Amino acid sequence: MNHFEDATIITRTEEIKLKLTPQEVAKAFINSDSEFQVEFFNEVAIQVEGWGNPLYSQMQWITESEKLTNGAREIMRIIGEYASKEGVKND
Repeated sequence: MNHFEDATIITRTEEIKLKLTPQEVAKAFINSDSEFQVEFFNEVAIQVEGWGNPLYSQMQWITESEKLTNGAREIMRIIGEYASKEGVKND
C-alpha cells in the first residue's frame, strides 16, 4: 500500500440496534451447548425477579394464546417435567 491508500482505511466502532426475531432467539438457544442453556435459564430467573410481574401470569397468557402450537405446548410440558424435583414421568 502506498501512503494515500493508508489514509482511506479507518477503524470505526458503531452502535447498532437489532430487533431479534423469535426464530433467531430459538435457533440460538437450540444450537447452544447445555452450559449456555443453563446460563440462559439462570439469567431468565434473575430477570424475572426484577420484572415486577409474577411469572405464572405470563405463563397463563402464553398458554391461553391461540397462536401457541401443540408442538410448543409439548416443549413447555417437557421442560416442566424435567425441571421438577420428581424428574421425568413417562406417560
